[in-house]
Amino acid sequence: MDAEGLLDKKVPDGYGALNADNLENPQEVRASSSYYASLFSSSRENLANAWTGLRGREQGNLDWISLVVVYWVTLVSEGSRGLVLPSQWPFLETLHGSKSFLGVLVASFSFGRMISTVPLGFLSDNFSMKIVLVACSFLQILGNVMYTGAMNKWAVLLARTVIGFGSATMSVCRAHVTRSLPRERRTYHFAYLSALQFVGFACLPGAGGLMATLPEIGHGAFSLNEYRYPGYFLILANIIAIAVLMTMYEDPPPNSAQNATASSATASNRNGSSVSTRARPDFVALSVCLVINVAFRGIVAQLETVAAPFIMEKFSVSLSTASYYVSCLGFIGLIVYVSFKPISRAFSDRLLVLVGLVVAVVASVLFLLFADQMPIVVWVSVLGLIWSISYPVGQTAILGLFSKVLAGLPAGGFLGLFSAAGSLARLLFATAAGISWNNFGRLSVFSEMAIYMTLTLVITALFYPRLKSGRSI
Repeated sequence: MDAEGLLDKKVPDGYGALNADNLENPQEVRASSSYYASLFSSSRENLANAWTGLRGREQGNLDWISLVVVYWVTLVSEGSRGLVLPSQWPFLETLHGSKSFLGVLVASFSFGRMISTVPLGFLSDNFSMKIVLVACSFLQILGNVMYTGAMNKWAVLLARTVIGFGSATMSVCRAHVTRSLPRERRTYHFAYLSALQFVGFACLPGAGGLMATLPEIGHGAFSLNEYRYPGYFLILANIIAIAVLMTMYEDPPPNSAQNATASSATASNRNGSSVSTRARPDFVALSVCLVINVAFRGIVAQLETVAAPFIMEKFSVSLSTASYYVSCLGFIGLIVYVSFKPISRAFSDRLLVLVGLVVAVVASVLFLLFADQMPIVVWVSVLGLIWSISYPVGQTAILGLFSKVLAGLPAGGFLGLFSAAGSLARLLFATAAGISWNNFGRLSVFSEMAIYMTLTLVITALFYPRLKSGRSI
């Protein structure tokens, strides 16, 4: 075929308006336009269907977009603990604070959380979760601005209290999971949520240690140095949290948790009548769950207060080195969290709680008997029994168990009570750790840990048969 023939050859209709013949034929132009319109409409419909799937608007699906936003909020809230963990004692020393005041400083954060977590939980049951979470992020921004500008120990104390108020988001985030999922899927989703919480306070100390290597810029309030960099980072992280909450987050259906609980429903007896098999809460089991929660949160609060300073004091290592050890243990704990789906399917919640308590008791006794003779690798390994195994396993299991024993009670409010009990534990046990260390030495802290974890193990064994999902009525 010659060149002229090639030029005269008709281009396929799919090229639409680019075809010279089509330009002279209005009907074909309209046909090609309809083709592109249908193609665009189909693509838009596919995108809409994909978005609907991610939103979980089809019955039984999970709204992954909102859940990812909840994960970010959780990470930022817990990062307000972890990022400052390695630097808060050296910072306090520069402001002439004592070891006893360190316990008060750590407790001030928990005090803020304890005061606000229950009201926030009940507000999330009755109003928009989005509004509650946005308000919390604004409070964290305010507190971190105060922290970066603090010039004395009392200003730091006030700033950490305000940050504690704003970071009390766990009850709301857990209520989101409870309202979004049936009970059989909650434990491992709580584990994923707890994994990010754990990253915030157990892995991010490593990032805090890295910030200690950044250059110092300026002097005085609002300067950039190893103690104030975490505050600036948290301000930026909370701004991002507000942006994604306002644009991407949607509240879960308000009655989904009650509907999931009610789905245990009715069974027909021989006469055809309906017999209710709905579960009702066991308040004895709820109380025991709160006691166990206090014990797990208490032991981590004490270690959070003294672990990095103990490593620096006993083994004469730097702030960044101590923070790296703690962060390595955090990453091991993270592996436990992300493996929780098969773990929760293989073992019951109450058995996992028992395992977590036994490991904590063993580690506490080892510290009490041999802490002064341990080389640093053994010391950190024993710390890891609590930090990386006992707490991730036991705390996640007790949270899942508590949500199931609720059996239809308002999720946000009662999970707020659960979080408040944990915050109270952190307040009391962190303060006790600082006072004991200051007045009686390191071994006194390990003595306290061994005593209350052993007592909790005994209580758990006594009430073990009651630690199961709600009873039938």
